[in-house]
Amino acid sequence: MVADAGGNSRAADTEKENMVADAGGNSRAADTEKENKVVERLLQAEFAADGIIINPRRIWMGVPAESLPDVLRFCADELGFYRLCAITGLDTGENFEFIYHIANWDGIVLNARIRTKNGDGVTIRSVLPVYAGATFYEKELEGLLGVKVDGLPEGRQYPLPDNWGDGGHPMRKDWKPPAARARAAETPASGSLVAEEPAAGSPSVGSPGAEAPASELRAGAQEGLTRSLNG
Repeated sequence: MVADAGGNSRAADTEKENMVADAGGNSRAADTEKENKVVERLLQAEFAADGIIINPRRIWMGVPAESLPDVLRFCADELGFYRLCAITGLDTGENFEFIYHIANWDGIVLNARIRTKNGDGVTIRSVLPVYAGATFYEKELEGLLGVKVDGLPEGRQYPLPDNWGDGGHPMRKDWKPPAARARAAETPASGSLVAEEPAAGSPSVGSPGAEAPASELRAGAQEGLTRSLNG
């Protein structure tokens, strides 16, 4: 009876576990229903998108850089994505990537990614007309990655100090600290030390006008002292 009771109990426990798993599966499907509707609305508005990933309360998608302001405006005005949470800038080694994290009242975070070429001369458009709080995020992109944000007002840089000068852009993969760059510039090519030839017309050791080595000066002083003692 105990064995039967134990078996029955285990069977009942297994049945409950299956019910929880089913409930979890249903809950997960329900959690992404709102996210699916967001993506559907974007696609219905004929915005180009690729690499779409949908998870509960998270949407990832790539959009063309030139259409980003329009995508964000649509999300803010039509889909309730009222808040810009952050802007992430990445140097992948081949490209720059910029991810705009925006949230709506349902707690869904949409991560819209644009991709540009890597290096100097890159310009992206400011999203200040849509999100007034983007100023410091975009200043970070300018200072740390060296991109130009078109439409960002001039002002003090952030977060780099005012005396940073030409210290470079620390979030780039090819960036080196100023001290390391200075040491690299001072290191001779191929690591060999080559004696420099004296410039034409400059006095060499032993020639008139040249400063004698210290050993010769000491020997001459000793010889003079000996003559004076013997004289």
